[in-house]
Amino acid sequence: MEPFDVVLPLKSEFEGRGSDLRRCRTGLLPSIVCAGAHKHIRTFHIICPKAEMRVVEAMLSEFGSYFDFALRPDDDLICSPILEGQFQKSGLYIQQLIKLQAARLVNTPHYMTLDADILLRANFAAFLERHEDAIPYHQEPATLHRNWWRASARVLRHFRAMKGDVMGVTPEFLITDVVRDLIDRLQNLAGRRGNDNWQIHLMIAACRSSLTWSEYSLYWTYFSKSYRGPHKHEASRIYDYCGTKERALQAIRSANPAPVMIAQSSSIGLDAFDDVVHALGITHN
Repeated sequence: MEPFDVVLPLKSEFEGRGSDLRRCRTGLLPSIVCAGAHKHIRTFHIICPKAEMRVVEAMLSEFGSYFDFALRPDDDLICSPILEGQFQKSGLYIQQLIKLQAARLVNTPHYMTLDADILLRANFAAFLERHEDAIPYHQEPATLHRNWWRASARVLRHFRAMKGDVMGVTPEFLITDVVRDLIDRLQNLAGRRGNDNWQIHLMIAACRSSLTWSEYSLYWTYFSKSYRGPHKHEASRIYDYCGTKERALQAIRSANPAPVMIAQSSSIGLDAFDDVVHALGITHN
């Protein structure tokens, strides 16, 4: 796979899950380096609250020899009514909107989305080498998050929701032109409803109409039902989802590990996260 940009929304404290800044410093970034994956990353886009820019920049300086970082405040990408908390659960949706809006920033044909609780494995580089002709996506049944797919079909004005196997959750690889086309489509739909911003349009759908979309259900619905361009995706196994420390340790012992581990921050505390990082042999000097 050709070099790609990476997008990471980052907030030092996120919804009571402990320090995502610490997870990034001790887990995510060192895991990328240990896996040799930094050699495949062109620009590493990090978007954080403006008030946290200095502390994030200080942390990133420790990894400056490995990455070309592009640090931006979230108000460069997200409109002020959402950042000001005019909608419920805005924190979660801000992360999702950033991963879409970042398509306006990236300079590669596709980009990878990350969260702070993600750990790359030693086999990640080999995984990339196996995907030269099409962009991989993690496949899961639509029934795991049926509401996302129903909501996205309604938001995008399709009669039927996606069924069968669909795109999963972060981390994923998104095709830049497809995301840009999706945003144009959403902006057009927002205008028909009298909204001048597609982000507000989505927040109204989620918070006032209970259409609980996700960035990936919107993307995959658009890609599958509306996109007619030349780019292709191919199903793959990108990650092991680990909701407990015990599940993470079991995945580490597996003879056939996925190239990425999600050490879910909502259920794996910081100390347990550190134990998982240590068990993976990830080090940071």
